[in-house]
Amino acid sequence: MSEGDSPLVLIVDNNVAIKWYVPQEFGEEALRVFHAGQDGEALLVAPALIQAEFGNALWRYHQHGELSLQEIQEFWEDFGKAPISVFDMVPLVPKALEIATQCGCTVYDALYLSLAGAQREEGSAGAVALTADGRLLRRLEGTPYEDLGTYISNVNDFLPVR
Repeated sequence: MSEGDSPLVLIVDNNVAIKWYVPQEFGEEALRVFHAGQDGEALLVAPALIQAEFGNALWRYHQHGELSLQEIQEFWEDFGKAPISVFDMVPLVPKALEIATQCGCTVYDALYLSLAGAQREEGSAGAVALTADGRLLRRLEGTPYEDLGTYISNVNDFLPVR
């Protein structure tokens, strides 16, 4: 939850964003996040990396015969209109390197966590990275960074149930 006048900030990683377009487990929770951003209940943010990761995920679905070229092009276009603010990665890299080194996760994943930390430093005390990556969250357990990320299934802890 947000504290004071701080908006609720949710850092959305690619494995949550792709669920907005490709039906899969926890798709309802991911769509809840999307609608919260659309309705102004939350500010959705991500490092610019999400654009490349999203495009790559669409390409993988196409390579596996699950999405047509037309579908991936439509999803890419729609993603460009999604209620998500994209942040430059460069200022996030030093903290991401620290997180990755201490937790054993990729720097790519750590960029989302670094953004959560940066948002907290700027006054959004409840900022948290939402993910469907259980392996990442297990790597964070017992580290100073474990509260920066949470599983998408916990979204109702942050957003009121509709």
